Amino acid sequence: ACATASPAGSAALLDELRGALKSRDVDAFIVPTDDPHMSEYTAAFFGRRERVSGFTGSAGTAVITKDKALLWTDGRYFLQAENELGPEWTLMKMGLSDTPTIKDFLGKELEEGSTVGVDPFVHPAGFVEDLKERLEAKSLRLSALAPPNPVDGV
Repeated sequence: ACATASPAGSAALLDELRGALKSRDVDAFIVPTDDPHMSEYTAAFFGRRERVSGFTGSAGTAVITKDKALLWTDGRYFLQAENELGPEWTLMKMGLSDTPTIKDFLGKELEEGSTVGVDPFVHPAGFVEDLKERLEAKSLRLSALAPPNPVDGV
């Protein structure tokens, strides 16, 4: 990102990211906290979830669709996320009975034939394999995007 980049988590940044996703035929994109080594604490370079959402907690996953921006995190971070997320974001409180998993949300939210994009370098293989099965059962497609990660360009 350049010096004139949109502020983290802002509506302008989300618009830029949605444009990048549309150009790659992606209807939803999952942005985890993880780096390629699945480190507990990631280097700033891999702070894509923080960049796209503005949420600085050490655990969370963002999902961006054509018209929604959501952040899943656990109870340790509910208050922090409420304070850091902008009005264009929805906090998904993991562990609560009325909060769907990311996989369930995507299966219900997206239209048949939609594509979910992931950066294959920052998701555990088991998660991607399970996600692919769950999406295909709903006639959705998983796309492992070639570099660069779409967040890196906004």
